[in-house]
Amino acid sequence: MKKRNRRLLIILSIIIVCSGVYYFFHGVLAYTSDAYIRANWVEISPRIEGHIKSVSVSNNQYVEKGTIVMEIEKHPYQSILNEKQARLNEAEARLGILKTELEAARQGLKFIQDK
Repeated sequence: MKKRNRRLLIILSIIIVCSGVYYFFHGVLAYTSDAYIRANWVEISPRIEGHIKSVSVSNNQYVEKGTIVMEIEKHPYQSILNEKQARLNEAEARLGILKTELEAARQGLKFIQDK
């Protein structure tokens, strides 16, 4: 009986050691042909696309949430913003004219109804 328990303990120990070795080499480390990498990676993606004007951090620098990491060139977006602002100003001017015309039409209608 003791011999059987000892044999079972040895087999279980071998299985546990083999599982640990397998996990370490296949679950923790990523291998290349001549080196290994062990790191935590975080992808950074911008909310808009564009050319990077400047980078505010250095390699392996710790950053807090909300820290500005890079600045994107604003020239393409600034011209689009200026164009949209001009269209908005034009639409507001047209709206003012239409409001004036509406008020004149109401006054004309009121004048006709009062006769």
